Amino acid sequence: GFVCHGETVVGAGQHANRVTVRAGRLDTRLKAGAAVTGWAGEPMTAMPDAENRFSGEVFATAVGEDGALTVTIGGLRKTGYRPAAGEPVTVIPAPPSVSTIRSRRTAVARLYKRRFSWLSQGATPTASRRPVPLAVMIAAADDIQAPEN
Repeated sequence: GFVCHGETVVGAGQHANRVTVRAGRLDTRLKAGAAVTGWAGEPMTAMPDAENRFSGEVFATAVGEDGALTVTIGGLRKTGYRPAAGEPVTVIPAPPSVSTIRSRRTAVARLYKRRFSWLSQGATPTASRRPVPLAVMIAAADDIQAPEN
């Protein structure tokens, strides 16, 4: 599911910050925008320390004509390990950021403490309709296909 193992097709090189991994299996759940961590080697090997791992973000996924999945990972760090072309790598989702969790908890706590917050009131916000500009309505009407009789 979440583990992607394959061979690096396009390596990071000295100045590049993207890597393309070709995996033989299509069952990975990595999507564009997901933060990932990876290392050289098989999935069952122990995860190396931070200096021997790479981390970045999935930019794109695609299935080639040969049925192999290609995952493009970008935003690699400028220092540390960078996989080279032809190297077997394992890629997994990055662990959650402690600072992000802390800031989101703070935001929710703030909503609970506010006097007129929908969280402290115990009622979800009601749906409200807003006026739609005429130009938007006309554009939407133009997009609707007329039924054929």
